[in-house]
Amino acid sequence: MNDISQIDIPAMQVMIRSLDDGGAGLLAAASRLRSRASYHGLAADELRQMVHIGQWAQDELPGLRARLRLAEAIDTSAADGRAVVSFSESALNHQLTDPIALRAFGGGLNVSATFVVTLETGENVLIEELSDGRFRVTRGQEFAVGGGIGTGAQAGVVINGNEYGLGGSASADVMLSLRQGTAYHFDDLAEVQRFLVLDGATSTALDMLPVPRPFHPWIKQQTPWMPETDEWFAEVGVEGRAQARAMGTLAVVGGEAARGNYLGGTYRRDGTATVYLRGTAEWAWSAHVIPFGVEAGFALDGEMLVELDLDANGNPTALRFRAAGIGEGYVRERGDTLLGTEDPQYVELTCELPIDWPADAELIRDTLGGLGTPVSSMAGTAAARLATEIAERGFIYRDTYALSEYDVAGFADAEIKGIGVGAGAGFDAVQRHHVGREYRHDGVWVPTTPP
Repeated sequence: MNDISQIDIPAMQVMIRSLDDGGAGLLAAASRLRSRASYHGLAADELRQMVHIGQWAQDELPGLRARLRLAEAIDTSAADGRAVVSFSESALNHQLTDPIALRAFGGGLNVSATFVVTLETGENVLIEELSDGRFRVTRGQEFAVGGGIGTGAQAGVVINGNEYGLGGSASADVMLSLRQGTAYHFDDLAEVQRFLVLDGATSTALDMLPVPRPFHPWIKQQTPWMPETDEWFAEVGVEGRAQARAMGTLAVVGGEAARGNYLGGTYRRDGTATVYLRGTAEWAWSAHVIPFGVEAGFALDGEMLVELDLDANGNPTALRFRAAGIGEGYVRERGDTLLGTEDPQYVELTCELPIDWPADAELIRDTLGGLGTPVSSMAGTAAARLATEIAERGFIYRDTYALSEYDVAGFADAEIKGIGVGAGAGFDAVQRHHVGREYRHDGVWVPTTPP
């Protein structure tokens, strides 16, 4: 990058103290002089420039302190005693397309039914507090259909991840899924609460009337209180699942694995859009000894995302890669955690490359083409070139989140003369908050916010 700033840390510390004291002194002196001039009936217009200079000094301090914090963090991470620290102004000022979700809370309902084929549907709401001070409310609907093979019979309930019931089963399924929804941005929490109350009341009224559910969103948009939609999204994908479980009066043992690949996009009210490819993988195993209230298990979840941002004219503006993973191992006794953590953390790595269109057309074409044949020599060449471009003019961030989840579900299924039948329903809730962000600089990770 060609926008490198160099900071002498001791000199910067002295300058910030001097600017802080001088700006505050100018404002205090201007206030005293204006009071005296007013007392004597004199005009004080000439003092405005003095006030402007003092205020300018105060306004510059946050940016200077942010640069000093970054320089100190780089110096600490490098641990080489350098006198002058260099860093990229673009990386300091850069904001990823989506603001950081500092805190998030959401929940959803889902139901499923099986008779030869499996049908699933669900709705969820996610509320996020963003780093730019706004709130985002996302409402989504999901639908999936598929089939598979399996054997066994079981019935039970799931309470906060613990299963209670009788029976045993093993199955493998392939599902075609569709997810779509809308997102709304609000300036404060009061607007969020008003929206949820009115939207919930309208949903309840529509459910009581003979109105098909696919028409509900359109009817809501006709109401005068409904805010304008800020984002629309849709996603289609294929999911594969496998599970085995045995339940009895003394213990429950089970494991499951799932993979998914999805293609989706988001369109925004300002005309910009994002198209993406998403892949997920999950593995889990658990055992619960019911009489003693002891349970143990592990879960591994991972997700990879490739996003291409488009401007209002459809031209690419940024290419972004995200990867996130979370692993949790635990041993609990009657709800108390003996090993593991109650609120596991996960890390999301983001690599973003600004696109200069049409100069980067070949790079984008080769990169997206390599996704279809990831083991080819062409894909390897494209990946190496992309990595070089990101290192030279891109941005690499690492965000850490703390996550807690809660779920309640009920289910029953069986295999009757080779025909699978069953039903299930559940509710899940999730809370997430942002712990911190680090920026990749000169081979080291540097915190972008003060501790």
